[in-house]
Amino acid sequence: MKIFITAAALLIASSDAFAPASFSRGAVITTQRNMFGGSASGLVEEEDPEKQKAMEAQAKAMGMSVDEFQLAMKARERLESDISGFRATGGTDDIGVEMDGNSPPKHLVFKLSESGKAKGKDDVSKEFSAAITEAIAKCKEGRKEATANMIKFIQSNE
Repeated sequence: MKIFITAAALLIASSDAFAPASFSRGAVITTQRNMFGGSASGLVEEEDPEKQKAMEAQAKAMGMSVDEFQLAMKARERLESDISGFRATGGTDDIGVEMDGNSPPKHLVFKLSESGKAKGKDDVSKEFSAAITEAIAKCKEGRKEATANMIKFIQSNE
């Protein structure tokens, strides 16, 4: 139950905290998205005493048993994979956008056809803005679904 509450609190508190206010051309964002600091990716399955001690220390620091900690890390990895694999689209085939569930997105594709270009700069700008807004709304729903799946995973493995 500790894992569920901890994971849910972290996700609820940070789900929209870093949502981009706008997209700018040429921006390069390099961030890591690792719940619990990501220090436990590559869980210890073998009998390496040093890695086992390090994992025990991390679990103890979070007030968890080693089994709870491993479950939390597996749930985190599944959540990260689900969100990265999610694709949301907005707009039309002429002027549209496709992005993954991360915020800010790692995968972001803008679509602009020749007939879309013919609409003019102002219309293209307005339609891209609407497409991004639509895709972001779908991403939020996708993250909610991924979070619900993570909670089900934790509950089924407790």
